[in-house]
Amino acid sequence: MTGEIEPYVDALTVPPVLRPDASGELVVELRPAWVRMHRQLPPTLMWGYEGTVPGPTIEVRRGERIKVAWTNRIPKGSEYPVTAVEVGQTAGRPAPHNRPGREGAEPIKEVTALPAWSVTHLHGAQTGGGNDGWADNAVGFGDAQLSEYPNDHPAVQYWYHDHAMNITRWNVYAGLVGTYLIRDDEEDALGLPSGARELPLILADRNLDQDEDGRLNGRLLHKTTQLVAAHPETGKPVSLPFQGPYTTVNGTIWPYLDVEAGCCRARWRWTSARRPQVTRRTSTR
Repeated sequence: MTGEIEPYVDALTVPPVLRPDASGELVVELRPAWVRMHRQLPPTLMWGYEGTVPGPTIEVRRGERIKVAWTNRIPKGSEYPVTAVEVGQTAGRPAPHNRPGREGAEPIKEVTALPAWSVTHLHGAQTGGGNDGWADNAVGFGDAQLSEYPNDHPAVQYWYHDHAMNITRWNVYAGLVGTYLIRDDEEDALGLPSGARELPLILADRNLDQDEDGRLNGRLLHKTTQLVAAHPETGKPVSLPFQGPYTTVNGTIWPYLDVEAGCCRARWRWTSARRPQVTRRTSTR
């Protein structure tokens, strides 16, 4: 197939819920996974927490102190799941970042050679410095990052994601992201939609590579547009942050969700590096 993907033919998937055990401990493993982003695509190699993209929704109560062992189970020497390229600016539409494929650009070798090196940050959480997932504290295969979270905060939606120094953008792009919810009595008393009617939604934009015949091959492509070939002070190229032509919700490109009449609670998290997102409700009635 070419770059055309039919929207709204694959059902939305909702990540599983993960809760700490009675001792307040939780083990979350980072693993490679083959993910079907769309029925028209072959499986895509990604990295995910507990082998899912996005990772499971972690749920705790306010004041419930927990310890998480973020454990790297991505084997040494694993293929890095992202192909990164930089392309020059071209006239016409769509712009290069809105087109699939490498357009003849060679993969950035330093990205292709990246190891499975990761550290997890709970975005927005109030934690001590040693538990925050500092960018230099990444771990490799077989090692675990041990973090303690007091969760002393009113009901809130956080998200957790890779935070490794200099490579966060590619590791998150590979799939290392998930939702973290704190519940409390005040939220419970509001009677908000829950269960199947509460939907943690992680939105992102992605791009895909093509084979030699111009067909999408399912490979994650991180394509950026180069503005300057060599900065006068650093000598390094200057590129725009990533934007991609395909919008994913919980890892699926343009999914749909059938719901019965009634209220739902959508817990949005937009994880794009640059692209703005405008959401609106439409009705066929």
